[in-house]
Amino acid sequence: MCRLAAYLGREITLRDFFSASEHSLVVQAYAPKEMQEAVLNADGFGIGWFNDRGEAVAYKQTLPAWSDSNLPALETSLSRPLWVGNVRSATPGQLVHIGNTQPFIHDRLHFLHNGFIEQFQEGMKERLIPLVDAGILATLQGDTDSGWMAALFHQQRKQHADINTALLETCRQLAGIAGEKKILANLIISDGRRLVASRFALNADCPSLYYLVNGRRFPEAALIASEPFDDDPGWTPVPVQQRLIIDDNLQVETQTIT
Repeated sequence: MCRLAAYLGREITLRDFFSASEHSLVVQAYAPKEMQEAVLNADGFGIGWFNDRGEAVAYKQTLPAWSDSNLPALETSLSRPLWVGNVRSATPGQLVHIGNTQPFIHDRLHFLHNGFIEQFQEGMKERLIPLVDAGILATLQGDTDSGWMAALFHQQRKQHADINTALLETCRQLAGIAGEKKILANLIISDGRRLVASRFALNADCPSLYYLVNGRRFPEAALIASEPFDDDPGWTPVPVQQRLIIDDNLQVETQTIT
């Protein structure tokens, strides 16, 4: 599956976001508490941010997050007001390489996915092909269910410029092709100003997802994460089948996905 997280607020170091907490993403790579389908997230990791030109950029590795010797120097050198991160557990049959490592970047957006599409290579991918234009397929990153889900989102954004609406329509499209197959679609998308997320599943139990606003270790900020970073009582589960929006004023909005 994967574990993912995003941060929006006052500027913090990469270390504060990625590894300093007692149950940070690095810890969730080797000791997750709420995984449904695996026990490790050792198939690479990625960290995303926005540069001074407002472009989405990322650092990715196929190494486990705890074994990258470049990471400590990056963590103490980079500070940003927005971070996204992913530690990967590759779905069986999907290759471990940079092209399949998140976050995926397209048109100044970061896209993260935690979950899977059941029997993706055995028929489900064919259901997605008619839903995505050839021009967007040409930008497809890797060949995983996550990459195709990102392509579907960008197709929806082409039709609905607002990322909130595009995420909602993406979930509706997934519901339209699911049939009896399991689809788990915990998503986080950011345009550099907002975090938009879904906790969404079809024909299966939904993966965990939480949010925190103005936490003890993260004042003047908001986080979304697969698992809480610490024991702060402010961590709140995102309701199942819900879309979550956090804006740059740290205002939180939830909406049922129907």
